[in-house]
Amino acid sequence: TWQTAHKMKVQRGALPQDSARADNFRARRYVAKYTINPAISHGIAHEVGSLEAGKLADIVLW
Repeated sequence: TWQTAHKMKVQRGALPQDSARADNFRARRYVAKYTINPAISHGIAHEVGSLEAGKLADIVLW
């Protein structure tokens, strides 16, 4: 995900929403493509898709 965001930044330039060098808006958008957006489209965003109290979690940090 982070590599994809970086590759797109190199190919297309920074997004206007990001004034900082880190380009966090693009990275957040790519993370949403794999987390909350599918949960919304499947109608289960109330159960999964984001890290919130009371929701099911399936996440790995390394």
